[in-house]
Amino acid sequence: MLLGDGTIGYYSRRDGDCWLAAVATCLQVPIGLVPDAHPLINAGLRAGMAPDEINRWAQQQMEAWLRRLGLQRVRHATVPAPERRWIGVIPDGSVKFRHCLVMCEGELLFDPSPEVSRVLEVSPADIGHGFSFQSVEGE
Repeated sequence: MLLGDGTIGYYSRRDGDCWLAAVATCLQVPIGLVPDAHPLINAGLRAGMAPDEINRWAQQQMEAWLRRLGLQRVRHATVPAPERRWIGVIPDGSVKFRHCLVMCEGELLFDPSPEVSRVLEVSPADIGHGFSFQSVEGE
């Protein structure tokens, strides 16, 4: 979807895919190039890995992909994040599951899963923390 600022917004391809779509939208990278944690999670479960171990494994895959792009993920405990474009995360305690929104400074830029927000009545006011992406120093 073409966004108001002329960039592309990527919609989630399936339930639980809002992080993937938000990363693609934030970085303006085709969604198919962003590491998809679902196959990693399924493979880890089949292999008998513990959930924490699967999560670390999936995070390592994302971090390695970002490093190849010369980027690192930055967590913002206080929101709105001091970034032009960032991902706002609605934590588990706010709704039945996490949801991600793409933000522009303090305003909603794009919801990668608008049906989720509509059904669960989530809004940017529900954001608990955020992530942005910055160039890795020295590369």
